[in-house]
Amino acid sequence: MEKTMDKDKMLDYFNDREATLFRDELGSNARYHELLRKKLAAEDAHRKMVGEAAWKQYLQLDEICNELESVRYQAMYLAGAADFEKLFRQS
Repeated sequence: MEKTMDKDKMLDYFNDREATLFRDELGSNARYHELLRKKLAAEDAHRKMVGEAAWKQYLQLDEICNELESVRYQAMYLAGAADFEKLFRQS
């Protein structure tokens, strides 16, 4: 009987390692840090231009976008794990 990937176990592993995965991959990435610096500067300028209510709404939108991005990363991780499993079986 062939054993298939346990998605819950893989997601638990991903969630436990997510912070270090991205830190390890992006920690020395100059382009990432330059884009992050630009994003933070743009946010600071935006905050100064809008009122407090609009800024709170922006933060809510940003939080939702972060959650969407996390779900997308999880899906990409699982797809990569499934691809690896298929390749491993073929060899």
